[in-house]
Parts: sequence; structure tokens; C-alpha cells
Amino acid sequence: MSDQPPSANKWPQRLVGGIIMACGALVATLCGLCSAALLFPPGPSGQPPVFDWHQNGTLMMVAIIGGVPFCAGVMTFLVGLLIFRRR
Repeated sequence: MSDQPPSANKWPQRLVGGIIMACGALVATLCGLCSAALLFPPGPSGQPPVFDWHQNGTLMMVAIIGGVPFCAGVMTFLVGLLIFRRR
């Protein structure tokens, strides 16, 4: 029989899980930052940001176009976490 503990050969699984988690975190972060940039654009020089949430459907556009990839990134991160922690 084998003298190695059952968790000795888990490094490939943990590597793949870590890569998937990194990709998911990157997608979610970039989509979230882009959505925030669209919702809170900078105002003219020295002025506070202009909040135009309802003008021309900006909030709905951000929710649909930015929200779907953000959710996909979060789900990808969670799948990677599941793979990373599998026993």
C-alpha cells in the first residue's frame, strides 16, 4: 500500500483552483470598477462628481451590461474556491 497521506497529491487541484479564483476575482474587480466609473463620472475640474443615475437609463445600463459579467466573475471565483478546498 501507499505510505503517503491522502492529501499529498492535491497540489494540481489546488493550483487549478487558485488560477480559477484569480481569474474570477479579476473579472469581478474590473467589471465593478468599470461600473463605478460609469455611475460616478468625474465632474468638471474641481467640481464634485456628477450623479446621473436616471438620465438616459444609466443605472439600468450598468446593471445589465456590468452586472452580468460581475456576477459571472463572482461565480467563477466561488467555483475555484470549491475546487481549491475539495478534499
